[in-house]
Amino acid sequence: MSDLGQTFGWHPRGSTYVTTARQRTLPPPAIRHNYHPGGMKDCKQIEADDATEWASALGTAKHSSYFSGMIGAHASLVHSAEEPLRNMVDEFIDFARAGAFVFSLCAEPDELARLSNGSEREAKSH
Repeated sequence: MSDLGQTFGWHPRGSTYVTTARQRTLPPPAIRHNYHPGGMKDCKQIEADDATEWASALGTAKHSSYFSGMIGAHASLVHSAEEPLRNMVDEFIDFARAGAFVFSLCAEPDELARLSNGSEREAKSH
C-alpha cells in the first residue's frame, strides 16, 4: 500500500510512537519514524492528515490506466488472485479516509519469519 500510494503522489510524513501511561518520558511528537513496527508492543500512529492523503493517492491509483497492470504484477509476486488485492486497496482507502489510526504487528518478528517460511507446525509445537 505504501509503495502504491507513493507512486501516485502520497508523501509520507512518518509515524509517531504510541506511548502508555506507564512511560515516564514521552518521545517528542516532532520525531517521525518509519511505518514498520518492530513487534506487537511497538505501536505506531499515522496522523489524520497523513492517512487521508494516503487514501487520496490510492484513490488516484485506482483510476490510473496502470492500476490493473500493477495489481496483476503484485498478484503474481505474492501468488494471489487479483480480486482480493483490489478489495484490500478499497478497504484500506475506506479505513484511512476515517483519519488517524494505530497499528502494530500481529505477532513478534521472529514468529512471523518462521510462519512465512512454512514452519507453522514447528511454531505451534514450541
